[in-house]
Amino acid sequence: MQSNWVGQWRTQAGKAFEDSGLFSEVKLQADEPTDLRVDVALQMHGEYNRVLSFLLGFTFGLSSLVVPQKSTATFSATATFTDRDGHSLGEFKQSETLSTWTQLFLVFAMPFREGLQATETQVVYDLHRAILQESQQKNVLSGSSVASTTGTSSSLRLTE
Repeated sequence: MQSNWVGQWRTQAGKAFEDSGLFSEVKLQADEPTDLRVDVALQMHGEYNRVLSFLLGFTFGLSSLVVPQKSTATFSATATFTDRDGHSLGEFKQSETLSTWTQLFLVFAMPFREGLQATETQVVYDLHRAILQESQQKNVLSGSSVASTTGTSSSLRLTE
């Protein structure tokens, strides 16, 4: 995994938690104790057709003029919520798959599509929002150990 991706993913996680409006303060890598701690593990698993990739490399890219190629990237996020005392409040998992098609004739669609990096960034943001929504639906954020959802400060740790 490239280090610049981790920084962008960390930023998107913090932004999703801040934009939710559920927390009075969101800290990335906080050392002092907070009312709620969320440990997030994010993984990306890419798949592609090895035969088409070999053919593309062997023909110096000329096969991409005719044969479209598909690659997929599956993003998985796991968030573990713990209270101030370290007791687990819940663990939530979400995943999303992003498919990318490559072919010369698709170049005419390029002006109408965001770049791949922008799309991946949005997928990561949406994963965190889905985790927050699921945790709120299951009353993890309004449990007895977390007094007030809007007054809760959160520490967010993103692991590779």
